[in-house]
Amino acid sequence: ENNTILYKNALATDKEILWSNAEGFIKINENQYIKVEDDSHNLPILFKSNKTGDQIAKELITNIKECWSDNIALPMLTLGSMVMALYYNEFIKRYGVPTLILYGETGTGKSTLVTVGLSIFGLSKDAMTSGGSTAKSHEYFCSKYNCLNVCIDDVKAETLNSSNFTALIKGIYKGIPRTRMVSHGQQVEYIHTCSPLTYSTNEALPELREVINRINVIEIFGKVFKADKFNYHEFDTNNGNNLKELSLILPEMLKYPIEKIYKLYEDLFSALEKNVQDTQKRIIHNIAFAYTGALILKYISGIELENLHEQVLEHALNQINRYENIQTPVDRVLSSIIVLYELKVLEIGTHFRIFSSKNNTNEYHIRFKKDVIISAINKYYAFDRNKCINENSFNSYAKNHSRYRGNIVVRYNGKNKGDMSICFNITDLTEYQDLINNSNTM
Repeated sequence: ENNTILYKNALATDKEILWSNAEGFIKINENQYIKVEDDSHNLPILFKSNKTGDQIAKELITNIKECWSDNIALPMLTLGSMVMALYYNEFIKRYGVPTLILYGETGTGKSTLVTVGLSIFGLSKDAMTSGGSTAKSHEYFCSKYNCLNVCIDDVKAETLNSSNFTALIKGIYKGIPRTRMVSHGQQVEYIHTCSPLTYSTNEALPELREVINRINVIEIFGKVFKADKFNYHEFDTNNGNNLKELSLILPEMLKYPIEKIYKLYEDLFSALEKNVQDTQKRIIHNIAFAYTGALILKYISGIELENLHEQVLEHALNQINRYENIQTPVDRVLSSIIVLYELKVLEIGTHFRIFSSKNNTNEYHIRFKKDVIISAINKYYAFDRNKCINENSFNSYAKNHSRYRGNIVVRYNGKNKGDMSICFNITDLTEYQDLINNSNTM
């Protein structure tokens, strides 16, 4: 239920913690007990300690502050996003919940941060799934856990660039159920996601706007993490208790009513959305979501974090810039034509033509048969799926693109028979200026 967390050995509410008896049963009323099934995978366990949750949070945030110094926003937004899984069911209905992706070099603390996030939920690192698993299996686990983080370590490029991954990120953002046939096609099953995803990877992320605006990307490069000073590694001198006791932080979050969480989120969203375009508001929502969790952890710990807000603002601007610089399939085709022309894979006059516009003398247009050009691009970049063009996606973007100037019959290489070609305005594209100046325009 809302305002409760069920562990293998306890039930935490906004008022108290009810511990299990020797048989694993938790007494919730005079004649009512609850117990988690023993065969469940990776059950969360609440640690018993003489310390309070806020004392443990204070030690954690103090140590993070020491180990991340000028990059405090990176671990705080990571853990903030993970603890917000506690409110998954509420946020998925009102706003949407982004997928968290930690992206960067090996040895920069990505897996360490995810392990800390899992520990706050009473889970060990064993709850993390191998990056060799598929997007479909990730969706399955998201449907079997309620308000936890489904964590996948070292995700492979094959998964990130699969159509199933794109569909998963888009569907899980709003909790849209997927259907599948069962019982030899005689019955339909609905798969509902109940928990968010957390990935770590050093593979290039897909350059798709519909993916980037539904994820929180935490980029970690260089030696920004002082690992030797960190007290929460998987194997420590305290028998791992430093990590285990982090589970006592999560019950402290239950003391914050959901209305207060909503208000904090909305205030942060308003503070971040100044001077951004409507198309960028989903990016701001994603960051405000993680920032909300970060501030709750900060409030519980009582630790001041100087420059956190300024660093989050900078992070938001970087993510917006990343989103705005993603090329559409049309932009990628226009850029690839020049690259392949310079490599002598494509020839002007044979594969494409450049004309001055008859209707607008200030414009120059490129015209080409899209199936011929896309086939040439995909053949050349067959080794790099990120640079290949999906023709259906190109068609969807083409007619709504600001450079689109219609379809027209064009003769190539002096052939009498004309072929229907697609036309785009290239007047202000710097890379086309030499071709515009040297071409025989009509």
